[in-house]
Amino acid sequence: MKKQKKKIGKLTPGLAVWYVFKGIAYVTMVFFALTFVLSLVWILINSFKTAPDYMKDSFGMPKSFDFQNYVQVFTNLNYKGYSVLGMIGNTLILLAWNWFCQLVQPHLAAYVLARFNFKGRGFLEKACWVLTVVPLIGTGGMSMWILNVTGLYDHFAGVFLLSSLGGLGMSAIMYMNIYRGIPTSYAEAAYMDGASEWVVFTRIYYPQALPVTYIFLVTTFIGVWGDFMTSYLYLPSHPTFALGLQQMQAQFVDFGNDYPVMFAALVISLIPVLLVYRKFYPQIVENKALGVLK
Repeated sequence: MKKQKKKIGKLTPGLAVWYVFKGIAYVTMVFFALTFVLSLVWILINSFKTAPDYMKDSFGMPKSFDFQNYVQVFTNLNYKGYSVLGMIGNTLILLAWNWFCQLVQPHLAAYVLARFNFKGRGFLEKACWVLTVVPLIGTGGMSMWILNVTGLYDHFAGVFLLSSLGGLGMSAIMYMNIYRGIPTSYAEAAYMDGASEWVVFTRIYYPQALPVTYIFLVTTFIGVWGDFMTSYLYLPSHPTFALGLQQMQAQFVDFGNDYPVMFAALVISLIPVLLVYRKFYPQIVENKALGVLK
C-alpha cells in the first residue's frame, strides 16, 4: 500500500502571524524559565562562599564546597526562643491544619451543595464565591478583634479558627463543578447495592476530585511555607520558618552583611517545596481519575 502523503495547508498571512506569535511565546517562556533556573543556581553557588569572597566576586565559583553556612543557619538563628527546627515545627503544625481543611471541608461542602436541594443552598453557593473575592488584608481588623475577644490571640487555636474557612472558597467551587459533572447513575447503582451516602461519597465522588486536590495541596503548601504575615500578626510568640527567614535578613544581612548565610537559608527553605512538588507532580500532570468504575 502506498503511504498517503500528509497534506500541508497553504501558509496564509493569518497562519503566518499565528506562527510568529507562537514562536515569540515559546522564546519568552524559555527566557523566563532560564532566569529562574539561573537565579537559583547563582544562590546555590553563593551559599557556599564566605562573606568576603561573595563581596569580592559574586559570580565566581566558591573556593570550597563546605556546608559551614548551612551549619550556621541551624546553630545561630534563634528567634523568640525557637531554633530553626522549632520554627519549622510551627510551620508544619499550621500546614497540617490547612491540608486538613483542603482534604475534608471543601469536599464535604461541595458534595452537599452539588447533590442535594435544600433551603439556603443558593445562599451558601454565593457565600463560597464571596470568599474567593474578599481580600484577606481587608479582614485583618475583624480577625484581630475576634481573637482578642475570644482570648485566642497568640494561640494556634486562634489561627486554626481564622483559617477554618480557607478551603470553602475556590476549592469548594471547583469540587462542586466536578461533582455535578459525574452522572447520577453511578450513585443510583451504588444505592441499589446497599451503599450508604458516605460510601458513595468516599468511593465514587471523592476520588474523581483527587487530581484537583493534589494541585490545591501543592499551592497550599507553598502558601503556608512562605507565609510570615500570619505568624507575625496573630502568632507572634510562635514564629514560623518564613518569619525566621525575615528576621534572619536583619540579623545576617542588614547588620552583618553576610549574604551567603542568607542564601544558605533560602536553599534550605526551597528544598521542601521541591520535594512536595516532586511528590505530587505525576498525579498533577497525568491527571489520573481513580477507580469510579471498578
